[in-house]
Amino acid sequence: MATPCIKAISPSEGWTTGGATVIIIGDNFFDGLQVIFGTMLVWSELITPHAIRVQTPPRHIPGVVEVTLSYKSKQFCKGTPGRFIYTVKVQAQLF
Repeated sequence: MATPCIKAISPSEGWTTGGATVIIIGDNFFDGLQVIFGTMLVWSELITPHAIRVQTPPRHIPGVVEVTLSYKSKQFCKGTPGRFIYTVKVQAQLF
């Protein structure tokens, strides 16, 4: 089996509340592959061997996290992870 790798993440940023749909583009994807945002493991939906869909997990702290892949406790992309930026949704105040 060829090693899965991430080439792009779209969108590459989202709210700290999580729940955003993200498409990960890469190579050698297969059914059952999981995605790790920082330390949070999420299930993926296989679209093609080059695209998977995930929902971002929530994160309490804004900032950049590494995105890697996992299958049966084996991690992939550790040397060249994808990156996702968590941002805070600012509430506008009306005076």
